[in-house]
Amino acid sequence: MKEILLIDDEEDLRESIGQVLVEAGYSVRTAPDGLAGILACREKCPDLVITDIIMPKAHGFDAILLIRREHPHVRIIAISGGGHFWPAVYQPDAVNTTAYLAAALDAGADAVLPKPFNRAVLLAEVRKWLADDLEATH
Repeated sequence: MKEILLIDDEEDLRESIGQVLVEAGYSVRTAPDGLAGILACREKCPDLVITDIIMPKAHGFDAILLIRREHPHVRIIAISGGGHFWPAVYQPDAVNTTAYLAAALDAGADAVLPKPFNRAVLLAEVRKWLADDLEATH
């Protein structure tokens, strides 16, 4: 069974994404921030990491860079909603979700998904990267 490490500081999101992945037949571990995710990878490297970008203690960028350095073959999908974009706090010069996700690719993520995303999009991306992993080992 393929194992996925899900790193996100939003507990509800971790639970809902985790449930979708478990129902699809994957083993799932979770971490509430980038630092915990890095430590979880050091403890046992998963087949795939899904990480949020904006989190406390260590951002997803930090997690991607360190996980990629220590485990170059693990697949990484970065997810981000890019923070708050309510009209009252809109700032034209603020970094947006697209910029965060582009930076995640530069840091070493294999793929990116902007939040919110639906179950089908998530599972298609997960299957794509885990299928590539299977093909590379045969």
